[in-house]
Amino acid sequence: MSAGTADPVRELRRTLGDASVRASAADILRFLRDNSWLSPVHAQSLERRSATGGLLLGVQAVVSPKTEAEVVQVAAIAARHRLPITPRGAGTSNFGLLTPEDGGIILDMREIAGEPAIAGQAARVPAGTIQGAIERAANASGRELPVMTTTYAQATAAGWIAGGHVGLGSGTWGSVWDGNVLGARVVTVEETPRILELHGAEATPLLHTFGAIGLVTEVTFRTVERRDWLEAVAFFPAFEHASAFVTEVSRDRMYRHRAARGVEGSGRPVRFAQSRPLAVRPEAGMKLERLDHVALEVADLDARIDRLCKTGGMRLLRRGFNKRSGERLAMVGDATGMKLELIENTTLSAPRFLHIAFRAGDLEGAQAALEANGWHKTRGPIELAEAQARSVLMNDEDGFELQLLAYAPTSPDIIEWEDEG
Repeated sequence: MSAGTADPVRELRRTLGDASVRASAADILRFLRDNSWLSPVHAQSLERRSATGGLLLGVQAVVSPKTEAEVVQVAAIAARHRLPITPRGAGTSNFGLLTPEDGGIILDMREIAGEPAIAGQAARVPAGTIQGAIERAANASGRELPVMTTTYAQATAAGWIAGGHVGLGSGTWGSVWDGNVLGARVVTVEETPRILELHGAEATPLLHTFGAIGLVTEVTFRTVERRDWLEAVAFFPAFEHASAFVTEVSRDRMYRHRAARGVEGSGRPVRFAQSRPLAVRPEAGMKLERLDHVALEVADLDARIDRLCKTGGMRLLRRGFNKRSGERLAMVGDATGMKLELIENTTLSAPRFLHIAFRAGDLEGAQAALEANGWHKTRGPIELAEAQARSVLMNDEDGFELQLLAYAPTSPDIIEWEDEG
């Protein structure tokens, strides 16, 4: 069978196994998301392209290799079929380069992970290793990463050097181009792929080029002597004073810092913070008022509503459409205040958990407290017109999704009835 007539997805499944090749619309849509929605330009561009080219943008499958050898197999199949590849890490970049131009496959590299090897001034790690795990391993050996992405709880090693460039520590140590990446292993996309070991300046073409040069399977980072970092907050009479202070700190080469920023808020003090946030903040839970609902995907929305209302003692609060997928949704609840958000996905064979949601009177305060504990914002704040609420979606390092909600007093999602017995 020739490359022009063969089914590349079928060949990938034969080679890697069904579990490593996902072709459902729901899976492809999930892997098309990254943080580029932060840019109105990117968001509008994606909406236009989805309207003309379809929601899946021509993507045929999401492929998740587990080893470098499997990456080589994927590269060979893709080359034979002239199938475009979009490499993906954790999707924390906001540059929009996870949006395929010509369909093809999305290559999910997160399963190529493992224990970092710390030796001397280097940390050698598989491509999908989370950067926070690299930092912890380095710390155990008396070392640390000189530059660490702000999304270190989620971002992968290869994803960051390909899609990022600066982070915590850049004020002192510079960017990925300033000797902080010592080398990498890369698989070429050819009918007979090669594995290249690149060192020093040889690895420069891989940096911040979003996987266009080759498929990175391993990265070697520079490490430096570990420091005991202090977090500090200072108050200034005006933002201009804080800005001047941060500028001087950044210019002073004798002052080692990981992050310094001035913030001006409505009625809030200006802040200066040094180093990364500490690992645990006990006040984080205090920002959340109560559990609001659990969100599930269901295959038949109407049938599920009917069953829950007839046999589960629930009532339909409202119907609407999901902001991300455009699919129908409904909110149901019972007299105790327990609610379920049901989002339709006709490709499912069984209901699937999506996220849990908490009410937060101070949405920004709750978001900041969670971010200080390693959570990462993935969407929002956005207005949910049908719910009369503001929403923020957040993920932890395991991909667990949590929604924060601030309701208007007139929201239909606020349950006020009493149990009628």
